[in-house]
Amino acid sequence: MTFITFIISYAASAVIDAALTWALASSIGLPILIARVLGMLAASLCFIIVQKKFVEADRPVSPVLARIIGIGCIFFGYVLFAFLLANNAMLQWHVVYMASAIPTFALAIFGFWRASTRAGAP
Repeated sequence: MTFITFIISYAASAVIDAALTWALASSIGLPILIARVLGMLAASLCFIIVQKKFVEADRPVSPVLARIIGIGCIFFGYVLFAFLLANNAMLQWHVVYMASAIPTFALAIFGFWRASTRAGAP
């Protein structure tokens, strides 16, 4: 898997997570943490499907390792979101989502970069 493929698939899953969380919280009226769990699960499923459809297995970073990094970062993003929302209850969830999504995206990029350098890729 290439670096660009990983970034695009992770960004697409983050967009699906945000859109589904917004739709469930705004339209249906689910509590935000439950809506975020459902959005996170849909994002994980999207990430796995994209990885299985568009990634060749002969890359320096195995698709399984890329999935572990991506899904681990998605779950870390939920934990960070719940922690920030619990400690700053007066903030709107949109702000908390962005405050948790940006460092999570950076962690995913760093994790994939680290895995690719350990595998010997440039």
